Amino acid sequence: MKGTCKLCANEREIRKSHIIPDFHYGPLYDGAHRLNVLPSDGRHTRIPTGYYERLLCDDCEEKFSRWETYYKRILFDGGLDYHSSSERHMTLKGADVATVYLYHLSVLWRMSISRLPIFGAVSLGDFHEAEIRRLLLAEDGSRPEAYPVTLTAVLVDGEARPGWIHSPDWVRDGDGRRCYRFVLSGIAYHVLVSRDQSSLHSDLWRKTGDRITIFVEDVMNVPFLRDSLRNVAANLNRPKRR
Repeated sequence: MKGTCKLCANEREIRKSHIIPDFHYGPLYDGAHRLNVLPSDGRHTRIPTGYYERLLCDDCEEKFSRWETYYKRILFDGGLDYHSSSERHMTLKGADVATVYLYHLSVLWRMSISRLPIFGAVSLGDFHEAEIRRLLLAEDGSRPEAYPVTLTAVLVDGEARPGWIHSPDWVRDGDGRRCYRFVLSGIAYHVLVSRDQSSLHSDLWRKTGDRITIFVEDVMNVPFLRDSLRNVAANLNRPKRR
């Protein structure tokens, strides 16, 4: 299908692009490669191959694919070793932080430009959509403190849940900045977005060099996820109407 690529803006053949990269859905697929979905209303449904739209040309899809492949390899396929100095965080050493940052931005940007209702809470606005698009197009991940990303591995009953995906929403932080949050493969992502980027800082990104820190937290200590699980449980236990 011919159209305008959302990233490079060239008129080309446009491919179906996953908004959330396909590897995150792995544990959720059934034998027929259908995605098992359990939203907060407790209504179990199945959809084929995740959520996607026609967004990118082949060249831009390949760009994103490189970042996705690298991220999957170092976080989930044993490409880098985890080092833990406490029960509250883990560190990946030897990471290409710029590539990881571009991967995070690419997911947030796709959510924002998507027309699918499940991503409706992500609306970066013209300024941030254009700025992140510029960074992605230039493959410029040199300033990860511009849109700080925090990663938290969420434990349920003391165990990681790699099949957990939670749709995005946002809140204001203590300084009034918008913070987008979502869960992919059992990792909670918090991304700070502010037009006044001079006010943003992230020691986590600035001082780690080639290291990525992943915090570890029990779901009961993450209020928005705790409340979501309680909503699911309440709806599952609700008597069905006859």
